[in-house]
Amino acid sequence: MKRILVTGASSGIGRATAQRLLRRGDRVGLCGRSRERLTATAQVAPEAGSILVADLKDPAARSSLIGQAKESLGGLDGVILVAGIVAHQPPSQIDDTSLREQLETNLVASLELGAEALSELSDGGSLVMVASTLAHRPVATSAVYSASKAGLIAATKSLALAGAKRKIRVN
Repeated sequence: MKRILVTGASSGIGRATAQRLLRRGDRVGLCGRSRERLTATAQVAPEAGSILVADLKDPAARSSLIGQAKESLGGLDGVILVAGIVAHQPPSQIDDTSLREQLETNLVASLELGAEALSELSDGGSLVMVASTLAHRPVATSAVYSASKAGLIAATKSLALAGAKRKIRVN
């Protein structure tokens, strides 16, 4: 049994990942913005899921997330950072709110949480940061999202080098 935090666990890839981990018997910290949706995610194994409500756009909300997950799970063997948002906009229509929300959620939050996870994960643990093919093949309306995910790929490589000393795998 592993103890794993999954962000974005209330929908999509994050939810599917969390539910698969729960089904295989892991203890999972389920992070997302909606308690109701996280509770629905946890229904596959309610006793093994720990609900952690946080909006990762908010620095204060994410500042204690890794510590909360470690405490609620009794340790931390893995972190899977899936949470992300996309707002498709032509370059001429990118607004400041959308720009900042996507960068904050997709890049800044993942980089900060990933860096903190390196100091809190058990030796030999793992950190997975979910990017997107749009980082390599952007479309006309994905400038901000693509840039945030390309930055995430670079950050992942850097964190992998930092985690190597403790045999923490970062992908």
